[in-house]
Parts: sequence; structure tokens; C-alpha cells
Amino acid sequence: MKINLIYFYGKVVKLNNECLWLPPLKRCEDLNKYAEYEDELYEIFKRDFINNQIYFESKVLRIRKHPITYGREEAFYHIICKDLLKNRDRTPDIARCERIEWPRKIIDNCKCDNNCIWCSKIKIYKKIFKNNNYRYHILFEEYSYIVIVEERKEYMLFITGYVIDEDNEMDKKLKDFGNYKIT
Repeated sequence: MKINLIYFYGKVVKLNNECLWLPPLKRCEDLNKYAEYEDELYEIFKRDFINNQIYFESKVLRIRKHPITYGREEAFYHIICKDLLKNRDRTPDIARCERIEWPRKIIDNCKCDNNCIWCSKIKIYKKIFKNNNYRYHILFEEYSYIVIVEERKEYMLFITGYVIDEDNEMDKKLKDFGNYKIT
């Protein structure tokens, strides 16, 4: 098997062509056309989270809709932006944008590792969040990516998905996995 590596946020990681279900990056070829790129990203988001029903742990998965900004749901901006500020200013993060298709695919395939020869095991753990709801952390360590889903009484709520770009953050997630993993 050929292994392709890239240098990403100071680490060497495998390209996503080893994982059969993980989509390729959705690159922005021209940042001068970012508005069109964001429109494409939103269409993918709608396909994955609005137009097609999704389940996690046998419950329907919903998204955080409000506040709607520029006609787009809060969950969309949580996927593509870093550092959501209290004043609602959003800073798009290209690494997050490029992985717009990853949250849905990771949720759909997070248990594939039992039979998958293409990637390491996806780590799933849950912790109580400040509102006393459990949050599932779906950690794809091999690709430095995490998806977070909150358990509600009748449904699951998609919170976010993002690239873990700091070593200390990955260390913290791995420690949490050791403490809170689901058996």
C-alpha cells in the first residue's frame, strides 16, 4: 500500500486517500472567489444535514439553526469558522472549510473501524457538558479531526466538527478518551 503524507499544522499526517469513506478535501482554488466557495460549502452542508435525515446512537440528529445569519444556520458557521466571537463576527478557517464533508461521513462511519483496514480506530467518548447533557466526542486521531454531538432527550444535536491543530489540544482529547471512553 502506498502511503502519502502531508505536513499539516506542524505535523505529518496521512492524506485521506487511505480511508475509503473519507471524502477528499474541498479546496478553494481562488480566495478572491471565497463567496462562491462558501456558497458551494453551504450546498454541501444542506445536503448532509438539512435535506437528508441523519441518525447517531439511534436518535435523529438535528442542527443548531439559530441565530440564522445571512440566511445560514448557526451549525454551518460552527463547521467552517474558527473562534466564534460574542459579537457574531466569524473568521472562516480554510482547514475547516476544506473538510466540510467530513462531519457527516465521520458520524455515518464512526463504527467502521471494527472491520476497516484503512484507518485506525475512531475514538468515541462522552462527557457531561455544562448544561448537564452528554456530549459525544468522535475523535479521528489519525486525521486530527473531531466531531461533537450533544445528546438531548428526544434527539441528538450536532455541535461542530473541526481540525485539531494544536498538540496540547490533541493530548487533552486523548486524555479525555482514556477517562470517558464508551465501553
